[in-house]
Amino acid sequence: MSEQLALGHVVLAVGDSNFDGARLAGLTSAWEGREGEPGTLGPRRKVDDVHGPGPASSVTLLATGSDHKAVLVRRIL
Repeated sequence: MSEQLALGHVVLAVGDSNFDGARLAGLTSAWEGREGEPGTLGPRRKVDDVHGPGPASSVTLLATGSDHKAVLVRRIL
């Protein structure tokens, strides 16, 4: 990932990290600035995340057949 960032590419990292509050150097969590909003898995809000360049302009949670909610993130690139 760091090599792609160094080359100037837009990098997005998505998934279920099984860790509430994972950080990725050079990318911003979609949850940044949304600490009071509901999350995807009860009190472990930030388990499911979309990291990318700068803050997310919106985060929408979608119900699924899973015990996790899906995360739909919009970023202005």
